[in-house]
Amino acid sequence: MIKGADLSRPGRGSVLVERVVISRAHELCDPSGNICVSEDSFPDGPARLRDGLTGICCIVQRGHGEAVARVALETGACVPLIAFGRGTGLRDKLGLLRITIDAEKEAALFAATSYDAETIMDIIIDVTKLDRPGRGFIYLFPLEGGLINMKVFRGRHQHAASVEQIVAAIDEMKGDSHWRTVGEDLQVNGRPPRTYLRGLQCLNCICDEGKGENLVNAAIEAGAPGATTSRMHYAGRRRFGDAGISPARECVTMIVHPSQVEAITDAMESEGAFDDETHGFFILSPVTKAFTYMGPG
Repeated sequence: MIKGADLSRPGRGSVLVERVVISRAHELCDPSGNICVSEDSFPDGPARLRDGLTGICCIVQRGHGEAVARVALETGACVPLIAFGRGTGLRDKLGLLRITIDAEKEAALFAATSYDAETIMDIIIDVTKLDRPGRGFIYLFPLEGGLINMKVFRGRHQHAASVEQIVAAIDEMKGDSHWRTVGEDLQVNGRPPRTYLRGLQCLNCICDEGKGENLVNAAIEAGAPGATTSRMHYAGRRRFGDAGISPARECVTMIVHPSQVEAITDAMESEGAFDDETHGFFILSPVTKAFTYMGPG
């Protein structure tokens, strides 16, 4: 992937590696026994990925993703991915107040050094006012490694290399980006203490397009606090028998307590998550720290 897209060049893109567990799956979507990586897969040697990274995902109302992206760029973290989705949960429980909260969402996903991630998280909370009702949700998750894309200046350069290219070269030589941590410089003093959520799980359900809404309703009935649904495209290699999987897919993302996972997945399975019209599967991954508005007190 890195070689094919020439991602080692600044400005070409990022790769983030996350360890996940596929807990349940439709038989055509279960990757068990279908993934095989050998030395022959890397004729020029495996790509050198950077460690010491933490993933940051922030879900905000439509139109506010740019503010999150600006923080990511100005702190030198990573060029973020912005995806569109639809939120379900708090908005549907607010009665008349729901008209002030847009169901359309933007999700900003990027990586930062593990040293800086919590500070950048706090800056995003301040900038996007996530401590107010219905403004959004942000969480951190561990990464196994990554190759990150920094902000790149387009146009004529006065020097042989841009600052971003020099920084990328130093990162490569040192093997990580800890040398350029900026956490102490970014910390804001005098802020009231915040209550963070810890030890949660990210539960993703991938299914055929149009099936996510019923699955979300079942999950919320089973105790899920909310969900964000975004569109995806199935681009996997076709195997014998999987022609029934639609290329148009949806991803339902929920951040839940580990004790809720079984009840929520059971409810979604009962709603038909694994039938031949849905082709669903569940992906679980850890969430180390999260924040959203949780009411007064």
